[in-house]
Amino acid sequence: MGELVNTITEEGTQFEVYKCTESTPRFREYHERLQAWMMFYIDAASFIDIDDDSWRMFLMFEKTGGPGSERFVVVGYITVYQYYAYGRETNRCRPRISQMLVLPPYQRRGLGAQLLETVYR
Repeated sequence: MGELVNTITEEGTQFEVYKCTESTPRFREYHERLQAWMMFYIDAASFIDIDDDSWRMFLMFEKTGGPGSERFVVVGYITVYQYYAYGRETNRCRPRISQMLVLPPYQRRGLGAQLLETVYR
């Protein structure tokens, strides 16, 4: 789902990061289920308005299985808002990270840093 933007291999395990927007097929329904986890793990988390086309979501999945039997397990995700920043030099859109979540089984492995680095690139 979405556009593959990075593949990370760690100790023989492959992780893939996908960029999604509100127009990504099937993403709206998936996001509705996924964002509920934010309330459990992030203090003061809030739901985002997915109808606003300025939101970008980056999802990280663990890829298991071989060709034809691949499975993707969600590891975490970041929500990024493209806002218009006024300035003396230029007026342009800038990304702002809103929320980031790496699920507990995948924490303390550097995957959050890899996901953040992918967003920066």
